[in-house]
This record gives sequence, C-alpha cells and structure tokens, in this order.
Amino acid sequence: MSRLNRVDMSFLQAQSSISIDVEKRPGAVTADGMESDIAILLNLLRDVCSATFFVTGEVASAKPETIRDISREGHEVACHGLYHENFDMLEPSEQFRRIQIATNNIANVAGSKPVGFRAPRHRVNAATLQTLEALGYVYDSSVLPRTPFMAPEARKKWRFLFAPVIPYRPARTNIARKGNSSILEVPCSTLLFPFVSSLSMRSGSISDIVASLLLRRSKLTGSPIVYYLHSYDSGWDEGKMSWLRRVIHILQRGHVEFLTMRQLALSYMTSNTGP
Repeated sequence: MSRLNRVDMSFLQAQSSISIDVEKRPGAVTADGMESDIAILLNLLRDVCSATFFVTGEVASAKPETIRDISREGHEVACHGLYHENFDMLEPSEQFRRIQIATNNIANVAGSKPVGFRAPRHRVNAATLQTLEALGYVYDSSVLPRTPFMAPEARKKWRFLFAPVIPYRPARTNIARKGNSSILEVPCSTLLFPFVSSLSMRSGSISDIVASLLLRRSKLTGSPIVYYLHSYDSGWDEGKMSWLRRVIHILQRGHVEFLTMRQLALSYMTSNTGP
C-alpha cells in the first residue's frame, strides 16, 4: 500500500463487525438448544446492526429453520467448517471435502453460497487457504495477530504473532504473511488480548479498555474492529447479554460503522485497489 493510501485511511470512519461462531454447545452430542441461543442473539441485535454468523455445516443441516431465521433477519451466514474440527490436522483432500460439504449445506439452507470462512479454534493452514480459493470464497477470518493468549492451545496460534492487523492478501503457503492469494484475510481484532466474549464476560473493565484502544487504532490505521463470540455464550448471564450490550455501546459511542464481515471485506477491497 502506498504512503498516500495509508494517510487517506486515517480519515475513514471506523468500521466494526460483530461475528458469531455457531456450533454445538461444548460437550453436546446434538445441536439441541441452538434455537434459544440464536433467538436471544437475534433479539439483541435487531435494530442495532447486522452481524455475521459463522455456521458449521453440521448445524445448518440439523437446524435449517434457525439458520433461515438468521438470514431473514438480514444477517450474513458464513462457513465455520463441517464439524468443529482442527483443519490443520486434516489432509488437504479431506479439508476440501469437508468445506465443500459445509458450503453446500449452508447454501441449501440460507439460499445463497457463503463467501466467508472462519476455521474452528483458528486452526488453519495453507491447505485451508487453497481450498477456500478453489471453492470461490472471498474472505477468511481465522487469523489472530499480536496475541499469545488465545485458548485453547494458544501455542498453535503463535505463528500469528506477527501477522498484519489490517486486512491483507495472504501468501498461499503462509496465511500469516502477505502474498498474492485471491482470498482477503480479515483478522480478528486483538490488542495483546483478543477482543472476544470470553474476555468481556470475565472482565468488563479490561474489555472496555481493549475496545477503546482498538477504536483509536482503527481511526488511525484503518484496521477494522472484529469482535467475536459463540452462539452458546448467549446463555451466560441468564441470557441478558449485558456484556455484549456494553461492547456495542462503547463502539456506538465511538461512532463506528457496523458492517457484516462480507460488507467489511468488500468495502476494504474496493477502497484499496491502488498500488
């Protein structure tokens, strides 16, 4: 990116996306309970913003009407794999097979093919990226830059420590480095700590600080603010979601533009077509 583009970006309105990983509840054999988890989230987000729900192909098949509810409310339905699996442990051919099945499951239920992907537990590698290219995806949001504190198995994500915080085209052989992939990597936001529900639920004060600093960084550098949670987090705090309301309030106070991940990716690609 040219120096001129870097300067121009500092005057852009801060952009943010609320992203939700939709998978079975921890330890559950079936997707039971998914309906109430999603209903709470849809009710909270209604008249606030459109979000992106990264749905596993397994859940799309088990709870098609719930996934249609997400789409009918104007939210984006993206892909979160077939099951909640570690893609970096799978052979390339098996990654392709599972992501292709998940893509078809989601398209059949939501009515349109997903264009965004997030690997479960952020366990992604070069083969995953190449599969997304082959299947016509537009963006990925699996990278967690600049933080050593991302459970589970944080050491598996240390390769992301020096990844860019601003959306970038990754190298086909290393998703944490810039290159010439057709996929746009939209990293999840971190500032030493990841900007996620687990932090917000455990320490609202630290989450507030991270949100405020990310907002400042966004206005200075053009990096979007990508917050994420899990659908089953909606049951915490008896479904009142006070911690998520608090996050949204801080971002609203900073006059951010809320976008889906797809809108955010397309906006970034459109505004950064120069050298």
